[in-house]
Amino acid sequence: TRHGLAFEAVVCDYVIRQSQHVGDVAMPIGNTTGLIKNRKFGDCLIELGPDTRAPGARIVIEAKEEEGYSHAKALTEIDLARKNRDAQWGIFVFSKKTAPHNLEPFARHDNDFIVVWDAEDVTTDVFLKAGIMAARALCFRTERQSAAQQVDFETIDKAILEIETRTGHLDEVRQSADTHDELRPALGAPP
Repeated sequence: TRHGLAFEAVVCDYVIRQSQHVGDVAMPIGNTTGLIKNRKFGDCLIELGPDTRAPGARIVIEAKEEEGYSHAKALTEIDLARKNRDAQWGIFVFSKKTAPHNLEPFARHDNDFIVVWDAEDVTTDVFLKAGIMAARALCFRTERQSAAQQVDFETIDKAILEIETRTGHLDEVRQSADTHDELRPALGAPP
């Protein structure tokens, strides 16, 4: 367990340093509960900086140096970590010492990445960096798609307002015509 906690701390330290280079804020969160009652899923959280194209977007990191963690168990845990920390993307970091032997060092699964990293081997840094960079880029893409959808909703809202306005004008014309029709017989005019 102590090895696992040490690995989590080293991963968080690495992620914090990488995040500072791009203006994001990363922090260790493994000792605090999240949105899921009494659960601490998620070891480190990256919040994209205010100068990015997706300010406030979140990426959660779950780090494990523990024997017996399968690929499927990792996917389940990173999914829970994403939900627990209200993050859009997740990165599960296996320690190279305890990762399943047939696991690829970098893979994407829907909103999550699985990476294998060794804190003592700088050649594996590329996998963790790639996970962070890919998750950030996908936050940007998601934000751009949201902004495009928001524009579409604004267009729809404007069209609905225009229809309501025109409907109001038509109602005024109808009321005027009804009033005119009611006054005709009283004025002795032919209908």
